[in-house]
Amino acid sequence: MTLQPWLQVVRKSLETSANGHSRRHQQALPHAAELEQLEPRALLAAGALDSTFGGGEQTVAFDRGGSNSDQGQAVVVQSNGKILVAGTVQRTSSGDQDFGVTRLNTNGTRDTTFGSNGNVVISFDLGGNLADRVAGIALQSDGKIVVVGSAQASSSTSRFAIARLNSNGTLDTTFSSDGKQTVSFGSNVIASGVAIQSNGKIVVAGTTTIGSGGDTDMAVARLNTNGSLDTTFSGDGLTTVSFDLGGDNTDRGNAVALQSDGKIVLVGSAQRNSSGDHDMAIARLTTSGILDSTFDNDGKRTIAFDLGGSNFDRANAVAIASGKIVVAGTATLNSSGDTDFAVARLTSNGSLDTTFSSDGKQTVAFDRGGNNRDVANAVKVQSDGKIILAGSARTGTTNDDYAVARLSSSGSPDNTFDGDGRRTSGLSGDDAATALAIQSNGRIVIAGFSNTSGDYDFGIIRLLNS
Repeated sequence: MTLQPWLQVVRKSLETSANGHSRRHQQALPHAAELEQLEPRALLAAGALDSTFGGGEQTVAFDRGGSNSDQGQAVVVQSNGKILVAGTVQRTSSGDQDFGVTRLNTNGTRDTTFGSNGNVVISFDLGGNLADRVAGIALQSDGKIVVVGSAQASSSTSRFAIARLNSNGTLDTTFSSDGKQTVSFGSNVIASGVAIQSNGKIVVAGTTTIGSGGDTDMAVARLNTNGSLDTTFSGDGLTTVSFDLGGDNTDRGNAVALQSDGKIVLVGSAQRNSSGDHDMAIARLTTSGILDSTFDNDGKRTIAFDLGGSNFDRANAVAIASGKIVVAGTATLNSSGDTDFAVARLTSNGSLDTTFSSDGKQTVAFDRGGNNRDVANAVKVQSDGKIILAGSARTGTTNDDYAVARLSSSGSPDNTFDGDGRRTSGLSGDDAATALAIQSNGRIVIAGFSNTSGDYDFGIIRLLNS
């Protein structure tokens, strides 16, 4: 065996043993005579913390006052490799919250060329010092940054809130004259995500309240590049989607993605009855904002896992690759709160893809103890078709850690990822991953928040990938 391959294996073995949070038993470095036959195990580096990213883990505190509750909700990677994380930052203990955006260099340090020491704070303050909460972030082709969420207008109503930043973090005054725009549906509306079309138009999705009886629908708005509502979309730039399967008719839009043909895919949940049975809900709109009848005949479909208990199944994220729609969220196993990651894959016509786990559906359990509450909040599809999921896994009754799983393109656990297709990573205290992105070199960036004694910070980890 030549020296160079031997050094490569030693280096990868050291990287794996140094990751610190793998939660897997670390084996002793094999003797040199054994290294040749063990070389393929270098693939197990996938899922390890990336030591070149400040040790693999970073936290960012805005700490503007009150309880210092700063929670990351969305992440995107720029073409130069810099990482943008958006979330909600608290100004006072009375509940005043603002949008917060931070940018990290490729090595995990704060990018001081962005905003003030790497951070930007955006206030809408429509009804005094109320809550402005981030839901998503996206990049335009010209490098400008679009951040969306909800701005509270009164104690009981909110609007979609959209801000656009220049690449240096300043508000872009070519967008609605001051860089900020809000959209009202005439009642309370909560944003959940954003997608940008190839022509630069901005699609914002979420949930709106219908009347006063607890009825909610999926909601979508489309804006022109200057921030005005696009009236070529459903006549006024706004549309809603109702499933109304029964009970309180609580239908929620939790994420949005665009197909290559420009059609809009919404995912969330639809309530079936008053006993709390919910299914994953998927809707597809044409580019003009109407339901697409080529998708399951009426533009809508639901997916039930119905594993037991309350049968509460919810989609929190969606990704589209090779024309197929991957939906991720959670499926409830029993009334004690045991939930698993839940994934479904659909063909372009809305039918379940039976080449994925034989029936189009798969679940992933971490089951680390307590009530075994595992929730997937984000999903991405790699260029090789493998599916990455990120969310949280609970230990005991209250403590969560970042949880990441990788599935093969056929839906089985990918055992080349941290040995069994799953890994957890704890920052300090109670943690949850809310978003993920894949860099151009394949490395996995996961964002969310970390809570220590009630003080929340943005949390970002980066994992190796192969």
